[in-house]
Amino acid sequence: MRLLFSLFLIGLVFSPSAAFSAEKVNYWLIDVPVMKGAQNVKREREHEYFMSGIRYELSVKDHKSVFEFYRKIFKSKGWKDFLEGHPSSGKDWQGYSHRVLGEGKAVASYVASWVSPNEAFSAKVSLKFTDYVGGIFKSEIAISITPNRTALSMDGAEILHRDLFQDPRDIFIFAKAFKVDLSDITKLDFSTVPAEYKNEKVVLSYQKIQEQVLSGYKKFGAQYVDYDKIPKP
Repeated sequence: MRLLFSLFLIGLVFSPSAAFSAEKVNYWLIDVPVMKGAQNVKREREHEYFMSGIRYELSVKDHKSVFEFYRKIFKSKGWKDFLEGHPSSGKDWQGYSHRVLGEGKAVASYVASWVSPNEAFSAKVSLKFTDYVGGIFKSEIAISITPNRTALSMDGAEILHRDLFQDPRDIFIFAKAFKVDLSDITKLDFSTVPAEYKNEKVVLSYQKIQEQVLSGYKKFGAQYVDYDKIPKP
């Protein structure tokens, strides 16, 4: 699965209060290990957008062991808990949700986040329990390291996006204009939009959003990324 990097669509927003450091460290390239017993491990990186991700499956006895494993890793690297200073900081997961799916199925999900020493990157660990048999949880674990939303300075893009799709007509115009899903804004190809849709509000707005998103990553890279240390393809 492609990393979702239109960050203003992500529900979990990182907004640390501390001032950002201009230190250039390629934090998304750090080696984040998987837990013992991991299966179906999948790793991916996008150097152009300074992101990395790991997904795998694991059988565990409890959720706290997963949290503690990754808490120790990020703490040892100098990353701060997203809720640094909060009474519950570092004690357990920062978010929890559950769903009963019917037919004996249910899922329980957990999430925790950390912020890099220079405040420019965020690490998110997600844990999802998918089954419980014989005292053991079957789980899916995902770790992502991405530019901190605040450091990308995409407020203008967020404002534009909030105003879209208020009218359901826009949803269908978008679908007919691009014929792709909305998971990757930077890849929208405006040259292929049929002439009848080129001047539609939703098309023109996404063109502006795309420009602002690309500009945000460009500025971020100039300030926080050491390009000389990015592995060559």
